Amino acid sequence: TTLTSDIQILPKALENINNTNAVIEQPEKIREILAHEPRVVAFAERILAGGIISSATNSMATFVVGIDPDEETRLGSRRTIVQGEWMTSDDREGAAIGDKMREVLGVEIGDKIVVTAQDYYGGLAGSAYRLVATFSTGNDQIDNGTVLLLRPTAQELLSFGGRVSKFGLRVEPREEVPRVVEDLKKKIGDGDLKVVTWEELIPMMAQLMRFQNGMLFIIALIVLTVVAAGI
Repeated sequence: TTLTSDIQILPKALENINNTNAVIEQPEKIREILAHEPRVVAFAERILAGGIISSATNSMATFVVGIDPDEETRLGSRRTIVQGEWMTSDDREGAAIGDKMREVLGVEIGDKIVVTAQDYYGGLAGSAYRLVATFSTGNDQIDNGTVLLLRPTAQELLSFGGRVSKFGLRVEPREEVPRVVEDLKKKIGDGDLKVVTWEELIPMMAQLMRFQNGMLFIIALIVLTVVAAGI
């Protein structure tokens, strides 16, 4: 769920999880639809942009992700805080990065980092933030290439106004995910948005998980066979 959640609602122009070239212009309509869907027990609105993060000694490419920490907690996003304290709604000038990124940038908690990105209108925008936390998700792509800002902070940096990049949804019971996808597609309509599961968004990861599950089943079957033969 760190990257994808059970379901995502996102612009059709976002062909995969790494695209940053489209936004949802009227997120309030999506909020209204989700508020009346009881199987969606939580959702999070996210900002996504490509950019550069810099310290006094180094720079590197990054994804700029704007989040609401409380929404992400309800969604079930996983992370381990390595240093500092997790972001709160008061950290408007704060940022969190992967601990592996911190090592490359050569910064410590409390240091200033500069985030530069292309804003909604195509201009170059940048601002300095205080490092409040580093995290580890177990995903190298995230830990080496993501800077987290509060959603309002990211919207201000990127001149998004009230726009967002995507919605992440948590569905219960999980077996209802396919039905929820179909129902949301009907409610949202055939416009500029699409509704996808995480398997559709990153099929290679879904295939890898199916392979791993298959291997675990085979190993368990072999162990049970050996035990049965011994008995």
